[in-house]
Amino acid sequence: MRADSERRLTKRCRELGGELVGSAAKVAAALRLGEDDAAAIAALKAEIEKAWRLVDASADKARHPSPAKSFTRPFAWSDGAQRAWNCAA
Repeated sequence: MRADSERRLTKRCRELGGELVGSAAKVAAALRLGEDDAAAIAALKAEIEKAWRLVDASADKARHPSPAKSFTRPFAWSDGAQRAWNCAA
């Protein structure tokens, strides 16, 4: 009787040990996935921040155009127009 219950307990201990090993492997896999997800999230955040910096820079350029880009072609004063402008001012 005692040997029978020891065999059952030993069998149950082996089963539980196997379950522990399986569960430990699942936990390790979940931790690896969590680390991979954290790395992916960090990379995406950096990409989003870079995109927003580009958007902000573009908006600043639109609000404050540089003087060189405000004309489609350079303006050249003729001597007469320059003298007339200087006299009117």
